[in-house]
Amino acid sequence: MHSITPSLKILFISALFALKWWAAFIEQIQLCTIAMTLCCIVYAIYVSKFLCQIDDIMKKRIPTKNLVYKSDGNLLVGTTETFRSRVFGVVPRGRDYT
Repeated sequence: MHSITPSLKILFISALFALKWWAAFIEQIQLCTIAMTLCCIVYAIYVSKFLCQIDDIMKKRIPTKNLVYKSDGNLLVGTTETFRSRVFGVVPRGRDYT
């Protein structure tokens, strides 16, 4: 199944907004309501997929397995987890390899 490109999604949402405004202009309240509902559904799907992509990127950039610690409990310098611990303030405990 082919995915729809972002430009086609924007075009589709724009067409729904145009249908809504045209329906409002000719005073067709039911058509206006249907167009606005479809537009909100499509927009919600688009935003949820975007948020899932961000979540996937964050999971890839911030690994939580195979951590290497020094004997004092601090993470080894240069690991991704060192950055994570500074940003989020939480250092998960792992095995001590020293």
